[in-house]
Amino acid sequence: MRSVETRTIQNPKSQIQNGFTLVEMLTVIGIIVLLVSILLPVVSAVRTKAQTADTAAFLQRIGAGIQSYYSDFSAYPGPLHNGQIYNGGIPVAIDGLTDTNQITQSENLVLGLLGGLVPQTTSANPKYDPNAIGNGPVSLNPRAPKKFRAYMDKVNITAFPAPTGSGTTGDYGDDIVAQKDCKDSPIPEFLDRYPDPMPILYMRANVGAPGICSNRKPIGTQEQYDLKQVEAYTTVNIGMGKELPSAGDYRGGPTANDPIKHGLRTADKTNSTSVEPAPSGYVLVYPYDLVAFLRHPSMPSTPRQKDGFVLVSAGPDRIYGTKDDVIYPPTR
Repeated sequence: MRSVETRTIQNPKSQIQNGFTLVEMLTVIGIIVLLVSILLPVVSAVRTKAQTADTAAFLQRIGAGIQSYYSDFSAYPGPLHNGQIYNGGIPVAIDGLTDTNQITQSENLVLGLLGGLVPQTTSANPKYDPNAIGNGPVSLNPRAPKKFRAYMDKVNITAFPAPTGSGTTGDYGDDIVAQKDCKDSPIPEFLDRYPDPMPILYMRANVGAPGICSNRKPIGTQEQYDLKQVEAYTTVNIGMGKELPSAGDYRGGPTANDPIKHGLRTADKTNSTSVEPAPSGYVLVYPYDLVAFLRHPSMPSTPRQKDGFVLVSAGPDRIYGTKDDVIYPPTR
């Protein structure tokens, strides 16, 4: 019997492997790149909004602690009065600190809400004890010591003591310049909730004082607020300064030859024209002057928080005194 040879006839096209052509691959890559370029700004904006909302909530928590303190003491927190804040004319004697003339209002807030000063039996001066921060404030009268609960959790405060090699005797240093760039003391401050956190500014009004803000005045001649309360942070280049305001937002804004600077470093009524909305005769300037910043938006002759307090975060751009600053409490 004759064998029959079986042959399989193959279609030549079936030998060609299935796959993408170069044109198809480039098209897909182009679409992916386009989608990423669209999504990245959206994701970044959402992340920034979340960080701003988180910071605003944290300022609200601090504000609640401040109000609770006020309910107990009929005064806003801080064992040092305004005349003793940052190079004040009235000396401060605190054992354990060598730079008591550099205590800022933001540090004073931590001492008030969390504690840190303790009375001594061997000295009339209170002592700064960083280990006491978070235990609550203590009456500084050695004859009648009384301890109070902490008005806040010990969260989001600057590390202390200063990191070795940081180049600063304070507890907050610039990430860019390796030098002493902040004029504060080792007492910690509350920090905002951005990835590169910065101190939250605390301004406490001189109750009953006239005006809006004075320029480094001694106690008794200060207006509602004074530049001394914040200038330790605004007159130096702390922070990252990641982005600039658009040219249309400010008059006299930064240029290629004008480096980023914080606002709130001056208190000059003749140049305090950056209120919003700008009334007749006023213009925007960059960055905000402290008088302009504290002026009530709809009542330019009235402070933002008369006889009260103000908390300020530098906002997403990491520059104090610009339009994106997070402020508490809201203007009233």
